[in-house]
Amino acid sequence: MQRTARASGQCSRNGASRGRRGAGAVVGVALALALAGPLGGCLCPPEAEELLAVGFRTPRQALESFQTYLRADLPTQEYLCFSEGFRRRNRLSAATYGEGRERLFDEQPWLKFFAKAEVVGERAVGREEHWIDVRVLGRTVRVKLVREGFYEILAGPDLLGDAYADFDALVAVSEQGPRPSLVARLPLEVDADELEGLSELTVARHWKIDAFYELGAQDEPLPSATPEPQP
Repeated sequence: MQRTARASGQCSRNGASRGRRGAGAVVGVALALALAGPLGGCLCPPEAEELLAVGFRTPRQALESFQTYLRADLPTQEYLCFSEGFRRRNRLSAATYGEGRERLFDEQPWLKFFAKAEVVGERAVGREEHWIDVRVLGRTVRVKLVREGFYEILAGPDLLGDAYADFDALVAVSEQGPRPSLVARLPLEVDADELEGLSELTVARHWKIDAFYELGAQDEPLPSATPEPQP
């Protein structure tokens, strides 16, 4: 990534760099937002099949899930699409996301139209990072996604423990017995007797949105994207 790209994952305020696009572009965006309404006005709500297809198993699925939740106007689910780092840098929590969402929209007006963004390029950056370029509101935005490990322990409706964690440290292959097996080692913060009602264990590694970068004319585009195979 060249340094000329600006990271809105850090949510910088509108400043001199934004001014290079000219007042006309800012006025145009503001007018479009005013005419379009809170989330783009003419956005059609997602079909049931699209809501059932959401998930975070691949970078493209994570991106499309965010778009689906925007179209459905489901802020709580939108929040789940962001990485732990994005939430920390932007001072977001599940309780404050409603407020934080409006701030994100104010700082990056094109984000309201992100549900209509079209993927134009992408590149894997190692095993834990992926970049996707999209076109939205006449500009190219690079989305940085990262893969995060976490675990969750439930006893019926009660959450006994959850945390972000190194997936490889949680899961290991055991060679004991006639066949290899996977063993999950999860830290416990409750007494053993509370595990009698244990109902669900989740150990996963999901792709999440970590930053948005608005690209300039001098930034090199990513290779053209190909449709992701459907499961």
